Amino acid sequence: MAIAGRRLRSANRELLERQQLCAKDPVFAKVPLPAEQGFKLVFDMLAPRNPKIAGLQMEDVFDASFVRELAEKGFFK
Repeated sequence: MAIAGRRLRSANRELLERQQLCAKDPVFAKVPLPAEQGFKLVFDMLAPRNPKIAGLQMEDVFDASFVRELAEKGFFK
């Protein structure tokens, strides 16, 4: 807390505690796999420009097998 206070130039304890909670909160998933909803959102945005995109699935443009293999071997633990 003392280091964060110096770096942020703040003595506000409540602010520093909130900052610490944000820093501890896991922003990224342990296994970096993309969400299918994210791909769907992009496909939906691009489909009006190119109708062929409307029929795509995440698996058509992204191969997650290498990430799954690393996860099975314990790389992300």
